[in-house]
Amino acid sequence: MDSGKIYLEINAGKCIYDGNVVKPDKRKGKLVLYKICDNLYNFQWISRETNKIEDNIILTKNISLERVHACKTGRVYLLRNKLKGEVFFYWMQDYDDSKDEEFVSKFNSIIANDLGNDTGTRRRYNKNDVPIESDLMFSQGGYGMNGDSKKNVSFKDLFVNEYMSKLLEIPEAYEELKKHMPSGYQTKYDIESLINSRMLNPNLNCLDLSIETQLNFILISLNLPPHEGPVNNPLEYIVEALEKKYNKENND
Repeated sequence: MDSGKIYLEINAGKCIYDGNVVKPDKRKGKLVLYKICDNLYNFQWISRETNKIEDNIILTKNISLERVHACKTGRVYLLRNKLKGEVFFYWMQDYDDSKDEEFVSKFNSIIANDLGNDTGTRRRYNKNDVPIESDLMFSQGGYGMNGDSKKNVSFKDLFVNEYMSKLLEIPEAYEELKKHMPSGYQTKYDIESLINSRMLNPNLNCLDLSIETQLNFILISLNLPPHEGPVNNPLEYIVEALEKKYNKENND
């Protein structure tokens, strides 16, 4: 239904849900909310690769969109339709994660304030129709990551004591890290403690997801040529590209 006015739009992928495990569908997509007329909105998931509409839902007051906090490998959101007992999972693909909650807030505000009263047959809501967040399982490897059998290298793999201790022994690296540390975290011990703290993990997960969805943007910002086609391990690809670049510069 493309005749309506686009009211909200954000880049997001779909998730595959088998009743227990949630896995990322790696295709690029977007969530679009069309305003058809007063009190009538149409919600769609559209593939950005083929422009094909796959999820096509008329909003009712029985629908809600919320973050799935149990998922630690990506920014996953759950669309619930309590009247029909349907659930849809999506993972956000925009580099700027601040857009996530803005989209969700506006989406839920429309449902709360702009929709007319539901019409049609209602059925009793069964709590077993919609999964409890704590019952869900999320596939390993992160959202948007290639399904290769080889385990992808993540930022969390790099930020471990073994590597950081060696890195901090390099004077140039230590001085560079100090520039990016907050006030009061300037000694080697302070830097290691901060990097290995639990509060850093969500930010590392966001970085992993950003590399998956914004690889060419990051490559260009590092003065590296963009890459065409899929990459099995984006972080490893960036490191190898930087290594080749600096080896070439040193040999010239």
